[in-house]
Amino acid sequence: MSMVSELTKRLRKYAAEYDLLPFGREIEGTSELLLEAADTIETLCEKLQVTNMDRREMQQYQAIVKSGGVVDE
Repeated sequence: MSMVSELTKRLRKYAAEYDLLPFGREIEGTSELLLEAADTIETLCEKLQVTNMDRREMQQYQAIVKSGGVVDE
């Protein structure tokens, strides 16, 4: 399991546990904030993965062009 997956799993667990006694939602909105943080982390991680894939594709394309290879568009 990746570090990001583990972190978001822990945040969601803490959010669920925070709603249980003895805490009883001491600070209103805390569990929602933890869930929102987990969602944001997952979304940013997904966007980063897409960006990295796009960058690799561009580097492969540039390598082909630089080597004089034929590029199918």
